[in-house]
Amino acid sequence: MPRRPGFLSPPAVRRAMERLGLDVKRLAVRTGVSAVTVRSWLGGRSAPSPHRLVDLATVLGLSPAELTGVPPALQNLADLRIHAGLNQAEAATLIGVSRTSLSDYELGLSEPSSPLVSSLAAAYAVPVDDVLEAWQRSRDTLGNVK
Repeated sequence: MPRRPGFLSPPAVRRAMERLGLDVKRLAVRTGVSAVTVRSWLGGRSAPSPHRLVDLATVLGLSPAELTGVPPALQNLADLRIHAGLNQAEAATLIGVSRTSLSDYELGLSEPSSPLVSSLAAAYAVPVDDVLEAWQRSRDTLGNVK
């Protein structure tokens, strides 16, 4: 079963909490959420929004990618967006496309133009080659379109 973009790795969060001596309540306070929310993340029942993922990563001294457990060689376009702390609507507005169009790019259903790839790279603060490689992975694994 393919992983869901934005998935959080509870073991990565727990290891960081232990390293920093944080319990659930302290982590909740530092990230601005309830202890119930943190427990839900740790139990794999929910995942933080892209903004909260970035906040959580900052508090834990990790990158968003380390928290999702997605190595750079496996990141797809949705991962790049989420790791940049953007939801789909925000990213679409930032790069000047509709949310539906961005979804099609993330699923690998549409190929982004060269100017759009540059816009994505700037919005996600990654090199253009990372965007192209992530799009190809999106196409290969999510879009199933050849």
